[in-house]
Amino acid sequence: MALNLTQINLYLEKEKPITLAEIPSFGIEDLKKPEIYKRFIITIANPEYEVLPKIALPFIDSLNKLLVSLSRNYPDEPILEKYREIIRYLQFYHLYFQKLTIIKNLFENYLLFALKSEIDIKGQLQKLFIFYNYDMSDWVDVRELILRSLRENKEKIGEEKIKIKELEVVPIIKNWLLDYEPFRKEGRAIERANYVAKSENFKKLKEEEKKILMQVLEIYDYLQFDLNWYIAAVENRLIFLPKTTSKEIISKPSLTEMSSTLIKKPSETIEKKVEPPVKPPEPKSALEKKYWEEEK
Repeated sequence: MALNLTQINLYLEKEKPITLAEIPSFGIEDLKKPEIYKRFIITIANPEYEVLPKIALPFIDSLNKLLVSLSRNYPDEPILEKYREIIRYLQFYHLYFQKLTIIKNLFENYLLFALKSEIDIKGQLQKLFIFYNYDMSDWVDVRELILRSLRENKEKIGEEKIKIKELEVVPIIKNWLLDYEPFRKEGRAIERANYVAKSENFKKLKEEEKKILMQVLEIYDYLQFDLNWYIAAVENRLIFLPKTTSKEIISKPSLTEMSSTLIKKPSETIEKKVEPPVKPPEPKSALEKKYWEEEK
């Protein structure tokens, strides 16, 4: 499944967007109505829901609480899954604010949903790691978590079984990454092109499936190789990123709190020096400008 919001024209739609106050009042019969579902889709088609956490996060939280409540009485109701897709769609756009269990679930079970919904996953990962710049150890841990999630992903690309080391296996992302591994040394585009040209498994896929798999491999290489250079550049002060403020850190649970069941880290307490507020630097990019505007 996928959400296609490109066909939504906010200026031509007659239905009104869903308000935050409305969400708790909906019952299961309301959610079954096509006009209600369309109003939800119209709501998240507003670009502000993709870029502004202060708008998207309360929406995610309210809709999630409603679905959890309804699922107690209607555990097998299929309409609930359609609304869960809306939540996942927004979570992919706001990865930094998600608990690690959610990030793991997104990349282990719903990556294809995101790609088919035309979400720029690589762009969202870049934004995630920029937000994590205040603690490079957290950055590395999150990267490793996502890489492990991809290596365990059981979403299927293609229908025919693929052959790996003379064994026939199901065509899930986990196995496609194993098929790609012999061609992979530095994660360069030329290596992916070599894989495309020589892999008999890849040649069996349909064109749309090939496109999706190539996106998966590019994301995999980006996480494994491209970020190594970026991390080194930040650590050696070759790249300067806007500092995360105490306001942001307080508003988001610490990584240690979120990852207690996923990532084991030494129990160390580091006292951080509190520095007086400084005047924001002049933004050099659209992303930095947006960052400082939200801070105001």
